Order: sequence, then structure tokens, then C-alpha cells
Amino acid sequence: MNPNSPEPPPGGPTSSTPPRWRTTGVAVGLVPLVAVAGVWSVPIALLLLVAALAAVWSLPPWRRSARFGASLAALVLLPAGAVLGGRLVVLPDAGPAGDAKPEGAPAASAAPAPDYVWRPLDSAESAATVAGFDTAHHDASDRDRVIVAPEDWTVCFQTPGRTGTDARPGLDFAAVRHDEECPRRDGLPVPGSPPRAGQQASGATMPDLTGGTWSAAVTTLTGLGIARDAVTAAPRYANDPVPAAEFDTWRVCGQSPARGAAVAAPAAVKLTLAAPAAGCGARGDRLPDRDGDGRPDYQEGTLGDDGE
Repeated sequence: MNPNSPEPPPGGPTSSTPPRWRTTGVAVGLVPLVAVAGVWSVPIALLLLVAALAAVWSLPPWRRSARFGASLAALVLLPAGAVLGGRLVVLPDAGPAGDAKPEGAPAASAAPAPDYVWRPLDSAESAATVAGFDTAHHDASDRDRVIVAPEDWTVCFQTPGRTGTDARPGLDFAAVRHDEECPRRDGLPVPGSPPRAGQQASGATMPDLTGGTWSAAVTTLTGLGIARDAVTAAPRYANDPVPAAEFDTWRVCGQSPARGAAVAAPAAVKLTLAAPAAGCGARGDRLPDRDGDGRPDYQEGTLGDDGE
């Protein structure tokens, strides 16, 4: 060897630094080993994953993008190997928590209830109880009547699932009296029945009641659905008060609301009355009382010169 030739630089062929292909091979070999280890043991695979990441980022002289790619491959291969080896179970989507049913809970029964419509209410309730239903009942009309004797009522409608207690299903029966016709729907008036007190027929207007008797006026008003207690009487004359009783034949001289007025619930009607003998044609607001005893002359059998 030429003694004058320069010495080889440090790191040359005689250096102790591992060759590039060997460091690259170690880093590349550790990456797939992560997946293989995941098939047998997840903890060992995690250790190999740490070693693979350390080797990728320290041994081979790779570009940054290559290091990222190798790291990502190692991260993906670990769960893939664990799934293949049965070490990791992927559960299917169970949906929202509210959709889950308790284990062993029985499915809701879809069996329909027997049809008890048109049967007497007492018979329907007895049969439904034997069939395993809790029962309740109510008036099918708009009157909310209390059912005291179920044997006098007929079932018009039945609604399941409204009265059940505990695990028993329920049936709610809507009924009318035997001599009544079922309404079109639960809670509507019975066909042919007068309007309920305090409820007026749709579009009703006040008729002309003047000239008729108190009794006839009350009959007309209650036929419109006006409550009997909503009709009051007032005297036409200040010295001839309406008696406490027996004034059915007194005449109607005035009314409020007036004829043609719309009747709206709740309605209150005031009728001004006069005795048949006094009439409504008297002038002024007092009847003649010649002897001054406080009683109108017509009550004593005498009338004024003008016929009043």
C-alpha cells in the first residue's frame, strides 16, 4: 500500500456503522410482525408496535412521508391482526338505547279484544272480566251521566288499553240507555235528544216571545238549549210584582235579548211579565190603584175609566 495515500475517512467500509440495507430491513420487518403478533396476543402486538414505530423513526434514512406511511401501516395492521385472530370482537350497531328491549321481555300481545258492542253493559263487563280485561265505563253521550244500573245501558263503543292496571289489558265501554240511539262518535249528543242545558243549537236566534204566556216562552227557550234556570221573570209594573208561584199564565210584555238576536252559550234571558187582566198596553209604569191600598184595581175587580 502506498504510504503516501490518504487514510480512509471515518465511517468508511471499515466503520462499525450497520449497512443501510440492514437498518431498513429491521424497520420494514417489524411492521408486518405487528399484525402477526396481533393474531396471537394483543399485548405482545402493542410492544412490537412501539418497537416498529421507534425503528421506523430512528434507523432507516427515509423521508418524512415514508416514515408516516410506515407508522400508519403499523397502526392499521395491529387491529387487523387482532380481529383475524379473534382477539378483538367488533359489535354490530345496536341502534339508539331507547330501541333496546330487556332480555327476556315478552313481545306485546297483538290479540284483539272481543267485540262487546250492542251488548248490555253489565253483560259486556262480566264477559270482558272473564276474558282477562280490566273494565271501566262512561256515558257515550255529551251529558256525562253517572251509570248507576249497568243492566239498563247498551254498549256503543269500546276502547282498549285505557284502563288496564299492572299487566292486565283494559277496556273502556261507552254506553247509552237502552231506549236511546248511539251517537255517531263517543261524546256527541244522542240523536233526537234536546240540547244539553247551557248549550244552544248552532246558529239559533232569539224568537219573538211577546204576547205569549210565561209557560210557553220557557218551553220555547229550553227547546233552543237555554237552561231553565237561565230564564228569569221581572214585573212589567212597579206596583204589581210577579208572584212567587203560579204565574205560568202571565203574559210576556218584553224580552232581553230582543227578537232576532244571536243565542250564544251561556245565555241568560229576562222576560218582563204582566198579569193577564192587566195587559201590556197600560200607560206609564204603574197600574191604577184608586183606593191607595197598594193593590192594582184589577185585583179588586175594578178598572179605570180608560179600561185599564
